[in-house]
Amino acid sequence: MGEISPIIQPEELLHLKQSDENFILIDADGGGKQRYLSKHLEGAYFVDLEADLSVAVANPANGGRHPLPDPKVFAATISKLGIGPKTHVVIYDDKNGANAAARFW
Repeated sequence: MGEISPIIQPEELLHLKQSDENFILIDADGGGKQRYLSKHLEGAYFVDLEADLSVAVANPANGGRHPLPDPKVFAATISKLGIGPKTHVVIYDDKNGANAAARFW
């Protein structure tokens, strides 16, 4: 598959799901496992804002409420999901601009 725009339309998502064997769909909504179980897109992997995309800190003054994880920890997360150099990854959320998908990207 050739170059894909960083932002795609729903029709493009359907095409990728059907035609690309290196395709992985990520639900990075940030709403927790219960929300994922009740309303994720078919075939999407769950990533947890608290456990996979940030590090817990005692004082949010030191890096904010959700500081990014260590690059080695994040690399282990994406490896666990099966993401490699040739993988086409589509990440979505429904936070209307709260940047949950952008954090994973």
